[in-house]
Amino acid sequence: PSLWQECCPLIVMEATLRGVPCVSSDVFGVPEANKNTNLVVPTSLCFDHARGLLLHGTTNAELEQKLGRKPPLISSRDRKQNFARAVREIALEDEVAPFE
Repeated sequence: PSLWQECCPLIVMEATLRGVPCVSSDVFGVPEANKNTNLVVPTSLCFDHARGLLLHGTTNAELEQKLGRKPPLISSRDRKQNFARAVREIALEDEVAPFE
């Protein structure tokens, strides 16, 4: 599932335009691009761009509520380190299950 906050998810839009069913997550602009709401799956993973962290067990809505619209930023070096760690993390089995 896409966990990145995409405001213009091209793959979902291209699939929709071609009539190809596309299972997508409920992250940021992705649900709006997928016109088949039965194929939009809620996810319990989100990516905190402000800190470069992959968060398990929370949704983007919960993260935004907790941090507010303008979260405090960390240093670029720390964010890069967090981001590198986040892209190596693996989703847990129960987090992947809705997409199978």
